[in-house]
Amino acid sequence: MNWKDQIQEHYRKKEIKEQGYTRDQIDSFYADAVLPAFEEIKKLLSQFVSNVSIKKYTYKATFRFEESEMYKSVFRVEVSLRGSGVAFPFQLNDTYVFGARVKADRLDALDKDFIIFQFIEFFKIRERHIADLKLAKQ
Repeated sequence: MNWKDQIQEHYRKKEIKEQGYTRDQIDSFYADAVLPAFEEIKKLLSQFVSNVSIKKYTYKATFRFEESEMYKSVFRVEVSLRGSGVAFPFQLNDTYVFGARVKADRLDALDKDFIIFQFIEFFKIRERHIADLKLAKQ
C-alpha cells in the first residue's frame, strides 16, 4: 500500500469509528434502560424526599430530587454524541461533578440494573458529601 492509500485508509477507518450511535440506538437505550431505571428509583425515593422529577432530552436524561440536607441533587445519564460511551455526571447543590464515564461499543449492553448501579454510586457520594457538610457545621 502506497503512502496515499495509507492516509486515505486512516481517514476511512476514522470516519467509521466516529459515526457514533444511531438515533434509534439512543432512543432505545433511554426507553429500555434509563427511564425504567429512573421510574423504579423514583417509586422508592419519593417516599423519603421531595420534588422528584425525571426529564428526558435528546442525548441525556436527568433525575432530580430535594431534601432538607441537600436542596439540589441531580443525576444525569448522557450519551456521547461520538458513540464512545455514556457519562454519569451529577450536581450536588452548586457543585457539578463529571462522575463516571463508561465506554460502550453498544448501548444495548447497558441495562436498567447498570443504570441503577450508577445511581447508587452517585447516592453514596452524595451521602458522604452530606456527612462532610454536617461535620463542617460543627
